[in-house]
Amino acid sequence: MSSNIHLCSTVSEMDALLTSHFVNRVEGRICTDIGSNETAEHVCRIGDMALLDSIPGDCYTLVGHLTIDYNSPKQELWKLYNVTRIYGSLTIRNTTLIGLSPFWKLVDIYNLEAFESALVIESNPRLRSMYMGGIDRVLSGIPTRVSDSPQLMMTTAECESLLTYTRVDFYNNKHDCIAAVRHLRQREEPRGELGNSEKRDCCAVMQDFSTLRDSVQAPDLRKNYRRLRKHCPSLFEWVMLRYVRNMSPLLSKFEGL
Repeated sequence: MSSNIHLCSTVSEMDALLTSHFVNRVEGRICTDIGSNETAEHVCRIGDMALLDSIPGDCYTLVGHLTIDYNSPKQELWKLYNVTRIYGSLTIRNTTLIGLSPFWKLVDIYNLEAFESALVIESNPRLRSMYMGGIDRVLSGIPTRVSDSPQLMMTTAECESLLTYTRVDFYNNKHDCIAAVRHLRQREEPRGELGNSEKRDCCAVMQDFSTLRDSVQAPDLRKNYRRLRKHCPSLFEWVMLRYVRNMSPLLSKFEGL
């Protein structure tokens, strides 16, 4: 859904639409009129420049843009414990956080603005892990940015997971997450099985698959399905379980290719 500048959707409509992984791009806005069921569903409209101390403590869904920074009181991080979805963005910048455990229930972040990122994690000198437990999808026009956190290290499994739920720019951290995965997959790939025109590692295939998985008519999706199955067997089963659960009508068609 894009190029509908006058289109607005209620929170309930967006919830219903985005339960499908066939949706890989949404532009528009949340309607300004507050829905009658928002209070009962613990939807909190926090505005465009919300800080931690300004949001309520009983939110499941946030609508707006939340920034956690050096002024955010740690004693109020509990407000985030039940947040499962954000329509807007989350920025974590210049904090003393070591990890992101307060977001352990967060599942989805969707930024409906065409030229904004949904998730920015930058300049956190003590951050060692960005593990958030249940995160499943981060969707925005601009990639997630993870940068300038000199203590941040991620395991290969965490890096692989990151690449499946979001597009990401990852730089100036303790080590290059994306380069590490790419190097590992280059070592694991069978020699000589890729043609000269298709010498891309599993990390690149994963990113292509993640980007195209919802475009069910795209020939590139089928091509990358085959390549992922053949050349990246260590990732194939995990990706299928995670993303093809909503694509069962297509799975038999892909398997026959």
